[in-house]
Amino acid sequence: MKRRAKISLFPALFLFALLLFTFHSPDALGNELTGSWQNDLYMSPQSSSISAYESTLDVKYSVGGVNLASESVYTRDKFYSQKFGLDYRLGILDVGSTLSLDPSDSSLKYWLNEGKFSLAGIRFDTKLLLEYMESRDDYGSGVEFGVSGNLGDGVGIEIKTHFGMEVDEAEALGLEEGSGFDIVTRGIQTNSYGPSQLQYVDTEIDVTGLSLGCCTVDMSTDLSEELGFDNTELEFQIGGDESPVIFDVDLEFKTQTDSITKTVELDPSLRTDWGCFDVFTSLSTPDAENLLTGSTSTIDAINIDGYGISNVTLGYVTFSSITALNGNLYRPHNTYNIDLRATDYLIEPPQKFAFLFKETDYDEIVSLVKSSEGSNLSLGVDFYFDMDADEVDRVSMFNVALVTGEADFQVSDQFSLGAGVAIKPVSVETMRLSFNYYF
Repeated sequence: MKRRAKISLFPALFLFALLLFTFHSPDALGNELTGSWQNDLYMSPQSSSISAYESTLDVKYSVGGVNLASESVYTRDKFYSQKFGLDYRLGILDVGSTLSLDPSDSSLKYWLNEGKFSLAGIRFDTKLLLEYMESRDDYGSGVEFGVSGNLGDGVGIEIKTHFGMEVDEAEALGLEEGSGFDIVTRGIQTNSYGPSQLQYVDTEIDVTGLSLGCCTVDMSTDLSEELGFDNTELEFQIGGDESPVIFDVDLEFKTQTDSITKTVELDPSLRTDWGCFDVFTSLSTPDAENLLTGSTSTIDAINIDGYGISNVTLGYVTFSSITALNGNLYRPHNTYNIDLRATDYLIEPPQKFAFLFKETDYDEIVSLVKSSEGSNLSLGVDFYFDMDADEVDRVSMFNVALVTGEADFQVSDQFSLGAGVAIKPVSVETMRLSFNYYF
């Protein structure tokens, strides 16, 4: 078994600091050092213990067109992560590099490099990745080649081809920490490739803004080494300006063994005259995933799953709310209610990302936020309701199950202090203290 490459963090941090102080000159034109140090301490009064601590140090430095960045994250138990970034422009070429380390064992998580340039209206983009694979306890590499441009009349095209790796959607969208890619060793035969063999994996072809007279269509086609033609998706919208119901349509043609299947996913939405008022809807069909297929072509119902009001401003106060009519609300994993507002919650997460969200005990949230405009103090109060609680479970008026409060005071341009609390009807659930320094 190959041993995971070790990288001493002290020389890496020392080298980064040396670059900063060697080239930093307050009088030098274009030199700029900025950053922040943010600290959050969470305490559980019931157990008189510290439940979590996170400290993040961000440093950015620009000199002579070269941008350097560092992000260090510490938790209560350990030095959690370390990232270094570098980007600069060399003629027509933009170059970027991100190095992510695991300080717990001084090893490399991934090293992602990117180069891109435009020529005659066509944009070329190349990414090179070296990443640790836990499944193999080894490092693997991959390459992405991309080209994009405009075909005229508002039609755009982008083609990406991957060798040795594939896109990780959750990481690419920022829902999970990572490079945005996964190293691929599978092939027509399971594990038929080495981790750095750079075999052909897939090609993505995206065409946007296709006008077909009655509607505008976005088309995406995937080709792969395993299947050849994998799938084609057509996305468009049904419903005119006067229609109260609008359908976002996803028509997919996908390879299944020796045939091509067709499925239609309809995502309905209700048009309202109030831009701040949202109605969350879904479709019910006999299919387990609520799709329309060759064998399932019946729509049982259009469900109203909930509604929300977002960012209604009254003076310095902003009001938001969200209500789930069937079930509870969801929030991202590894987050605290005390840090979130109503607009951060979901009625139901996308099915393929459901594992990244946690179901709460609440079906309605109301948020009031007072901005720091006009003063150095910002405030936030959130009311969490459990409207389905029965008479035995009710311990407060109006079914209020949780109240959170948050305050941040800007001491100066460089310092801010904050505090927060989450209170249940019978106990204090969580307290938070924060200290932030900006430079």
